[in-house]
Amino acid sequence: MSGSNNGLQKKVSDAYPNAVYVHCRSHVLNLALAGACTGIDSVRDLFDNVAKITSFLGDGAKRKEMFKQNAATEANDELTALLTESGNDDNEEEEDEDENDDDHGLHKSNKAILRGAKKKTVPKLCPTRWSSRVETLSALMAKYSSVMETLEQIAAQSKGEPRHNAQSYIRLMETPQFIVALVVVQFILSFTAAVTKILQAKECNLGDAYEEVNGAKECIRASRADDSWIKLWGKIQSIGTALGIEITKPRTAVNQRHRPNAGNANQTSEDYYRINVYYPFIDRVVEEIETRFKVQHKGLIAAQSLVPVYLDRLTDLNKKDLKEFFGKYLTFCEENRLDSEIVRWKRKFADVPLKQKPKTACDAAVKCDATFYPVINKILTIFLTIPVGSVCCERSFSALRRLKLWTRASMNQERLSGLAMLMIHRDSLCIPRPEDVYARKANWRL
Repeated sequence: MSGSNNGLQKKVSDAYPNAVYVHCRSHVLNLALAGACTGIDSVRDLFDNVAKITSFLGDGAKRKEMFKQNAATEANDELTALLTESGNDDNEEEEDEDENDDDHGLHKSNKAILRGAKKKTVPKLCPTRWSSRVETLSALMAKYSSVMETLEQIAAQSKGEPRHNAQSYIRLMETPQFIVALVVVQFILSFTAAVTKILQAKECNLGDAYEEVNGAKECIRASRADDSWIKLWGKIQSIGTALGIEITKPRTAVNQRHRPNAGNANQTSEDYYRINVYYPFIDRVVEEIETRFKVQHKGLIAAQSLVPVYLDRLTDLNKKDLKEFFGKYLTFCEENRLDSEIVRWKRKFADVPLKQKPKTACDAAVKCDATFYPVINKILTIFLTIPVGSVCCERSFSALRRLKLWTRASMNQERLSGLAMLMIHRDSLCIPRPEDVYARKANWRL
């Protein structure tokens, strides 16, 4: 659909040259995370194995009940306390503005772990919604002891293939590589969980979307500092200590071709996993986000600089981008009046306190009178019209399920439209009672 030569967006652009193609930013973020997670061997193996473990634990009511009983023990609370003891010193309601990116990332990671500890089960991995995978990894970290205990019980009580699979998963979860990858991926993806929800909000515009994504990208890049890794290594050691597992590095060789082997032969386990797992995953996530979120509509995003709280960002370069993008929507006279309107627009809010200035493009459009600022009003209107994603139409798809199910796939368009109108205007309809309908069909002798 998005092909530049024969795709649907190309055909629409040919028919309507002024139409702007915008790929759903939430889907783009999913593609970036999918590319980053499948590009690192240890991370790809982690998700494959977690999918198998969660599916195995959720296969049958007996296993689910067994896991719930084990999850109610105090061992999970102790492990959760160990995993969240660092980075929780800040007040959750009032975060310090001067808080550095490392503590901010750990704070998000710890909050996700605490949410996972409240879940009764470990959710299965969603194949499409990568943001939900943070919840699965967080729940697995918080309930690591319960998962191990449940697998041991299944291995002791079962025979054949279930016993073999349970024993395989136990050995897998006892490996240091699995524990390290789990902690690292959960920490990095926790930066993007909130961004995904923001991109799906109805009031989000394209400028806010790029600003939030760039903020998350810079936080992930700042996590490359040694302080973040030292705290993560403490979490890894906490899981190993709780389960009696020593976090050691795998056997290395001088010439290694089938797995990462960066660093010297005498490096510690901490340095090995930092160089071969932590740094490569951070670099890959940042690279994918930068590649996927290239600023293709600089002029459109520059329109956010017209919001009064962002007027100090309105540089000559932004004005040039505005004219290049919105020139096709403006007449020659309107384009020449843009500079003078910007000067008057700045003067209007020069003496207004910062707290009283419009903070969003919607508020700015309300304050912008089309009589006095026709060009700026038109630019803000177009800017607000361009969608960030396709979640709104997908919400309508979900609502359509109420009318047309898989068992009613042969319904024609006229009947579907009629049922939809009846459902929308159900409050203004006079629906007859069933007995009145039967009474009109024939003379019943009662």
